[in-house]
Amino acid sequence: MDKLLSYYCEHCGHSFDHAEQEIIECPKCFWTSAIKKRDGVSAGSTPPDTEPAVLKGKKQSPAWISMRVVFGIVMAGLFLAGLFVTVRNPSFVNFFKQSTAGLLRQERLKTPSEAPESAGSRPEPQPALEDYLAQLTSVMDLVIPRSPDPDEAGILAKKVSLKTGLNENLPSAPFSLEDFKSYITSQEKFYKVLLPRSYKKSLEKLFKEQYLSAQQAFEAGQLLEARNFWVHSLAYPLYSNDPRKHKGVALKMLQSFTNDTLSKIGALNLILVQQQYREREKQMSEAYVQWTDRIKNADWETAWNRIPALLKNAEALEGEPSDRAAAAAYPPVIRQIDPDIAAALMDILGTASPSLADFSEMQRDVLAKQAVLQALRPEGLKEQKNFYENGMAAVRGKDWKRAAEEFGKVRFPKDYAADAARKAGIVKKIESLEAESGPKVSIA
Repeated sequence: MDKLLSYYCEHCGHSFDHAEQEIIECPKCFWTSAIKKRDGVSAGSTPPDTEPAVLKGKKQSPAWISMRVVFGIVMAGLFLAGLFVTVRNPSFVNFFKQSTAGLLRQERLKTPSEAPESAGSRPEPQPALEDYLAQLTSVMDLVIPRSPDPDEAGILAKKVSLKTGLNENLPSAPFSLEDFKSYITSQEKFYKVLLPRSYKKSLEKLFKEQYLSAQQAFEAGQLLEARNFWVHSLAYPLYSNDPRKHKGVALKMLQSFTNDTLSKIGALNLILVQQQYREREKQMSEAYVQWTDRIKNADWETAWNRIPALLKNAEALEGEPSDRAAAAAYPPVIRQIDPDIAAALMDILGTASPSLADFSEMQRDVLAKQAVLQALRPEGLKEQKNFYENGMAAVRGKDWKRAAEEFGKVRFPKDYAADAARKAGIVKKIESLEAESGPKVSIA
């Protein structure tokens, strides 16, 4: 809490306590220029004792106190005796009467202009109505069309790129035929099991017909076909009619390859789900580029009219997609795949909702440009100029209330709006002053 200090007003003589600050107002007369601080005196305390230190020490002695009382009585007696003798003297009485009468006569003859004026009694100078009206004579012109100022040009020149969540890359590079053959050989060495030549030929045939076809389709952008080919590549031929032996030997040796293929299928499922959203994101990005081209060509009105659609489409995309989505169903060949592998395929068919593009930066950029375009489009400028001119017409007609209302409607451009706001403040002051003293001026 701020420390309170003791102040007094030279204007009305009022004393009060107040926290120390640059401007303090008297609570009685509301003056601020006549406030003085009592040096060294805090709120609630008495002024400091200024009696000499030599006397302070003697206050503690009863003999000294008695001596002072006796001395005072003696001096009072001498003063009264002298006064009695003087008053009894006729010459003194006549002198006193003449002096008093002269002073009273001079006071009656003194004019008000000769009376001394205290510093606190002088009122603070206030601007005259003519001074305020002189500030309304200047008129700021608004050129239509206008060019953007440097700050506005910087905002309009800025471009943002749409940050999409799309990832069309596979989690790992596809196998080549040589890679696949080397993989089979390494697994035979690791498990110390030699697969029959005929079985390896069947695996290689399946790889060339399905796996390599999937790779070619992916590179061609045929994502659904690529996924279906990779699904088909998991329909391994039976190593043995005994399911346990088939699982324990062939599927065990192919497990790493199977997992890698499943990861590719899962990635494609997600990409397929994303495609419908990415297409709309692409359209949104293209619409933004076309919009900025309109701005670059100074086509302010067209750019302004396209803003609502841009913002609406961005908001619509932000609300998608649903929590869970699924890619297109697998081909019938899934029934020929080992049940455990088929179950894994079904698990990755339903994917988590795809990541959405981040539209926030683009939306902020559109809103920033919208504020600039508002101050550039001719139709909007004409409206603002009309408000300003209506305000000036109201000033000439001394309709202060309407002038303030019209000036208050001006919102852009920045300098134009600032001048209108200044004039609105002036006419409000004029309206207040005329309400106190009555209209005394005219507008040229």
